[in-house]
Amino acid sequence: MAEKKMPFYRAGYYPLQKHTTCYLEKTVSSKSIIDKKKLYGEIELTLKTLKMIETKNDIVFIDLCVIPVSYVLFNKDWHILVPTTLEKLRGLDIYSIGRYGAWNYTSMSDDIQTAIQCAQEVTD
Repeated sequence: MAEKKMPFYRAGYYPLQKHTTCYLEKTVSSKSIIDKKKLYGEIELTLKTLKMIETKNDIVFIDLCVIPVSYVLFNKDWHILVPTTLEKLRGLDIYSIGRYGAWNYTSMSDDIQTAIQCAQEVTD
């Protein structure tokens, strides 16, 4: 849950990028209509408050993504089903990674690092 003074509950940087790239996460109602002008203002204010930018001119590109379901749901059989399934997929040269692909709940930067490692493994 975001603080009252900050509309976003998570901010971070993508690792190993040529240019500084960051992300902000915010929860919105699935029924809400996104007011882009208001959201861009919130983005600018948040990035300035966090000292990630000095002026809005530091923002080169904004990509809004609405993710309808953003968390993995675990059940009592997770510890049996998931490792077995991932092992079978790996035996077929299928690399199932990330929050949904590996059925895990990690940070976005962990998932990005896993993707980089996977790409290096596949191209080696």
